[in-house]
Amino acid sequence: MLFEILPEDGSKLLFNEIASIWRISKSSLSDIINKYESQKFINKCVCDEDKRSVYISLTCEGIYIKQKLQVIEKEFLDIVLKNFHEEQGKVFEANINKALKNIIKML
Repeated sequence: MLFEILPEDGSKLLFNEIASIWRISKSSLSDIINKYESQKFINKCVCDEDKRSVYISLTCEGIYIKQKLQVIEKEFLDIVLKNFHEEQGKVFEANINKALKNIIKML
């Protein structure tokens, strides 16, 4: 989910913005960010003007991962929705996205 939220162009988002968009606790988000930062997928930097503000962005490696995830997601959806009519596919995809968000909240 973090890779979906962070911009593909490498621009930065505030930590609090990400927590708000994702609707995840700040402590959980901090753990996730630390994990991906140690793997060199994201950058974390403190704002010079407000030391309490932390900016998060994708590294080149993180952008590559995001693009690969998008390709995998499209391939998966194409297979899953193969015999669906267009409207059925949209409803199914919306329901799956809701279910995934609920699963992520449990993690």
